[in-house]
Amino acid sequence: MSWDQTDCATQRTFLSVPSTRSGEKASGTVAGLQIRCHSPLSRVMWRGHGWVANDIHSESVSRTLDYAYDDHAVALLSTLISGDIVQGNTPNLDEIAAGFYNSSSANTNYNITSLLNHRSLANPWTVWNDTASAPALATGGEDIKGFVQARQQNGDWAGINQISPYHFEQLPQRTASRKETAGFTLSPFVHDVAELVERRGGNESFVKSLNEFYDGGWVDFTNEPAHHTPYLYALAGAASYTQEQVREIAKSNYNNTPNGLSGNEDCGQMSAWYVFSAMGFYPVNPVSGIYVVGSPFFSSLNVSIPVPPFIPPSHPSITSNSFYNSTTNSYDLRILAPGAESKPYVRSLKVNGGVIGDEEEPLISHKEIRFGGLIEFEMSDKAERWGVALGSANKPIFTTVARSHVVAAMEGFNAVIFAYGQTASGKTYTLSGCEVEPGIIPRAMRQVFSYIRRTETREYLLRCSYLEIYNEQIHDLLAPPGVPNKVELQGGTVNGDIILAPLREEVAQPSYSQNASRA
Repeated sequence: MSWDQTDCATQRTFLSVPSTRSGEKASGTVAGLQIRCHSPLSRVMWRGHGWVANDIHSESVSRTLDYAYDDHAVALLSTLISGDIVQGNTPNLDEIAAGFYNSSSANTNYNITSLLNHRSLANPWTVWNDTASAPALATGGEDIKGFVQARQQNGDWAGINQISPYHFEQLPQRTASRKETAGFTLSPFVHDVAELVERRGGNESFVKSLNEFYDGGWVDFTNEPAHHTPYLYALAGAASYTQEQVREIAKSNYNNTPNGLSGNEDCGQMSAWYVFSAMGFYPVNPVSGIYVVGSPFFSSLNVSIPVPPFIPPSHPSITSNSFYNSTTNSYDLRILAPGAESKPYVRSLKVNGGVIGDEEEPLISHKEIRFGGLIEFEMSDKAERWGVALGSANKPIFTTVARSHVVAAMEGFNAVIFAYGQTASGKTYTLSGCEVEPGIIPRAMRQVFSYIRRTETREYLLRCSYLEIYNEQIHDLLAPPGVPNKVELQGGTVNGDIILAPLREEVAQPSYSQNASRA
């Protein structure tokens, strides 16, 4: 392995800790840890070019992606420590850079510089070839464009053996660009799946590319790089495909014999995949605090989560938690899935009594279950609608622009989403959508009520306004008849333009399709 487990393990540990401690000392420690762990030559090269050059260093593609993910983990940890974002929510990368803890410090400046590389490659786009296409594996299929590929120091793409996404490298280790895998396996990287789906043409095209991967026999589950791939179906609106593949993989690669693992048990990953999958969820991006729902293997499962030694007896997770077990000094997580042994598909799901509906993404957050809980699956013997994504045109915009703002607002922060543009530019459709392809507003409302249903210990008062700026006047379109609908918002005018605080007139992070259309 060429990646740094320490960064990811530290971040996962932090996600399990109540956010009650100062981060000043820890932030410096994390930055120092990051500097020490990386190979000096390849690390300096990556920071200088945005990629590790294939003609200079071995395993260049794998190292590039791994270093990027390491920085992704450290960036999230530093920001979580600072309290700038909501724990359990993964913000976009520009938001992380903008909200870094103590931005004047040398350690943080290092991280921000590193994160800017992360923005260009950790997503993993500096070694992503959008123009080259690979022949389809399935009969009658179309070519698939877009794979991670090796690059030389001067920026050129490497030779065919290094480029082909289907080529499992047999070159000597010192000249191979990928660590023990093919480019098809490395391309679906874990920490920017939303843009990956968009670059592959949306949900339908992305699912097709995954089908090519599996149907063509290119998945090698005896090694770790492919372990997250069955769960990517669920992130593209095809949860039933995830459920099918997870069951098939478990059946084909695991059994209760001395040879029960199909591959090398590197750091416990082969076993970890099975344990998570048996519970019915999996950490595709381990540092995000989010689990993707799969297909539980058993009708019932009880997990005992030890109370960390630093949590005092007076902590609410002990004194006010029905899932705390005083006999074992642990939190009880109970997973119920009646009939799961013969029924691989999910019909419905509840987490701590809150329903995760058919049209919601099949996700469970770590903070929902870190102090125990109850997960209730209703299983089926046929593929169900649950986990089927709605229309994909507005979904990437909501995912990149709005999701983190909605969660932040529910946690007590101020959040504003402002759509602007000339008449007929599509802003109304982006905000409202239609019945089969909802826009930001209905998706945000679904997320709000899903959050409320899944938070038992808090009472909410929800007020709604639908504002429109027309002829330099601000109106509340939901105001009752007879009530003045002109609204005064904090802000002012600059050169005659209305400025709404705390908005800034700058592009933070356009989606891939938006960026491609910019003049």
